[in-house]
Amino acid sequence: MADPTIAGAGQGRDTLLFARQGFEIVALDYVADALDAIVAKATAAGADDAVGVTVHDVREPRRRAAPSASSRRPGRLHRAPHRR
Repeated sequence: MADPTIAGAGQGRDTLLFARQGFEIVALDYVADALDAIVAKATAAGADDAVGVTVHDVREPRRRAAPSASSRRPGRLHRAPHRR
């Protein structure tokens, strides 16, 4: 099974659930503060190596490009700047 991407990650309940099950997760949300909370929860749960975050509005197309400063794969948690 492929590792999931959580669109509209919100408070991170699903993100942390999957991370605890052994998946590597990329959480998408357009609210940077929500992603900050997910990063903090993942770190507190010891799952920071399984969770990555990206600021993204799911109403906009997502380009497939190399990871940038606003997109990180699991294991590299950060606060991504919000771009519109």
